[in-house]
Amino acid sequence: MTSPTISTASTPESAGPSTLCALFHDSVARRGDQVIFRQKRFGIWEETTWNALNQAARDVALGLVHLGFEPGDTASILSNTCVEWAFADLGVLTAGGISSGIYPTDAPSQVEYVLSDSRSTYVFVEDDEQLDKVLSVRERLPHLRRIIVFEMDNLAGFEDPMVMSLKQLRELGAALHAQQPGLWMARSALRQASDVAILIYTSGTTGRPKGAMLTHDNLVFAVEQMVHHIFHLQEGDERIGYLPLCHVAERVGGLYSALRANTPVNFVEDPDAIAENLQEIQPTVMFGVPRIWEKLYSAIQIQLGESTHLQRWAYQQAMKVGTRRAAHHGQGAALSWWDTLVYQLAFWTVFRNLRTAMGLRRCRVIASAAAPISVRLLEWYSAQGIEVIESYGQTESTGILSSTPEGAVRLGT
Repeated sequence: MTSPTISTASTPESAGPSTLCALFHDSVARRGDQVIFRQKRFGIWEETTWNALNQAARDVALGLVHLGFEPGDTASILSNTCVEWAFADLGVLTAGGISSGIYPTDAPSQVEYVLSDSRSTYVFVEDDEQLDKVLSVRERLPHLRRIIVFEMDNLAGFEDPMVMSLKQLRELGAALHAQQPGLWMARSALRQASDVAILIYTSGTTGRPKGAMLTHDNLVFAVEQMVHHIFHLQEGDERIGYLPLCHVAERVGGLYSALRANTPVNFVEDPDAIAENLQEIQPTVMFGVPRIWEKLYSAIQIQLGESTHLQRWAYQQAMKVGTRRAAHHGQGAALSWWDTLVYQLAFWTVFRNLRTAMGLRRCRVIASAAAPISVRLLEWYSAQGIEVIESYGQTESTGILSSTPEGAVRLGT
């Protein structure tokens, strides 16, 4: 791989599982029939329990083993964020392999580069569109052995010896498990804490994307910090899964942290349905880039432009007292008893409705990262009682390096 960057954090022995595989198996054993994922399909939220996730990961892992996947081999995933992405990722990891993600918006030439640079022997693709990208460059990929497709809806009658469906792969895995019931756990146990677990391609500042090699102990350490020390996630917290899973933020702060903390992930129907899905789920935890917070703000401004004169007046009065509260809160000072009373009235008549409209009514942990966010925008959210935690990190550090202490938000610092 080109110019690999290896993160060097380590996991204390007292922290528990030292690999993602062990973390996953430990979580399944303790949670069984509880729901961990939801995926919206055709307007209906479909649930995946821990036991169902366990079976899916096992089937994928052993299906790959049946096809000849060896410990240390790399498999890539080319898909939008969805529950099958998680199935493939955990399957690759528990088969003893290295999992690499590719942005679904990448052009064929970019897909070729990542598959070649990572030496991927297998690649999972979402649908016929992503399949076409790989087929158009496969002649220049000597390491590639098989392409596994999540959705076969538009591929009826299509046949290619290198292509198979996720369903077919899982059937192979289920059959192998019936023959050798102890094989999966044996393969999963082969990975050591210092072994590379995932590759995340990051653009950096010059040249082609570089593959950051993140080890199991790097990832487990980062997850422990996010769950217990930065965001203080609670079992049962609800999240929305919408950022690309090939990005470190959604992979570590989203998927892997959810596995550790047992915070169900609700995968959006498609990237354009985030606002609608937010309103439906009303998550308790929300991570986003500044663009997301700007879009929610803009949507409220549009609605205000279409509201009545009385509604606009009520909003303006509520923002006045909300802005005073934000200023006092930022200085660590308390509001007067009168402003406190007026703010409570503003919250129940205006701000609660705004938060519901944005899908943030229940949110207690909200974080912004990946780019600078304007202080004015932070003040607008703070006026409604929404304290946005600002975080900074990078792929090579396995995610977050620094973050605003929860409960100690100081706007503009």
